[in-house]
Amino acid sequence: MDNYLVSHGMFGANRMKVHTSIKVAFIAAISLASSSTAFAQAQPLQKVVLTNTRNALYVTGSLDPNCNPTGDVIIKIRKPPKNGAVEIVKEVGFINYIPPNIRVKCNEKEINATKLYYTPTESFVGKDKIELETFFTSQGTSTKTLIEIEVKD
Repeated sequence: MDNYLVSHGMFGANRMKVHTSIKVAFIAAISLASSSTAFAQAQPLQKVVLTNTRNALYVTGSLDPNCNPTGDVIIKIRKPPKNGAVEIVKEVGFINYIPPNIRVKCNEKEINATKLYYTPTESFVGKDKIELETFFTSQGTSTKTLIEIEVKD
């Protein structure tokens, strides 16, 4: 974790500056091949996948600036797809931090990640979607994500 000094301004008759040290650990929920930021999704993730294929849609992890894990990440499906199946697995993989995030260097290191795979119903072609929530246990936070999927033949 990084230490940061936060100033609370000028107080008292002597106008003393009051400072508080806090510890901050950054988290990321990053999708594969996405240009989204490392924090809460404001817009849906748009994915194009092939029918009759297991497709990696989303990978996430929680790392500090030195690329060390900061805790477990859990994905919960809030609304499953109507035309396919979702699989959530813990496996080794690469995360995708976007510059100027100081963790960009971590993109070169395999980590224990939480991944989401989507497999369309046999021969399905069209649109589907998944609503999920990602929990960062070490931070006590979560992010909600909508993944819009276009399945092609």
